[in-house]
Amino acid sequence: GAGPGGLAAAILLAASGASVDVYERQRATLDFSAKQRLARGLSAYLSAKNLTDAPKITFQGNRSNPTGVRYYDLSLNFGVTREF
Repeated sequence: GAGPGGLAAAILLAASGASVDVYERQRATLDFSAKQRLARGLSAYLSAKNLTDAPKITFQGNRSNPTGVRYYDLSLNFGVTREF
């Protein structure tokens, strides 16, 4: 069992806040956007977000204590615009 010294160390650790700090693992994200004029007043566009689909990983205190993994998925938008 934990003696009085162990209890004091646990209280000190809790008071320091080290065990409750939340960190996010570094990740690379990549977005892309393009627009091309097709004719006078007519353009096509393409937008892509999160091409790497890198997960957002959070952990508490240290990397051996993960608290969440979240994926945001790839998002694509495309279309044609007309200016009058």
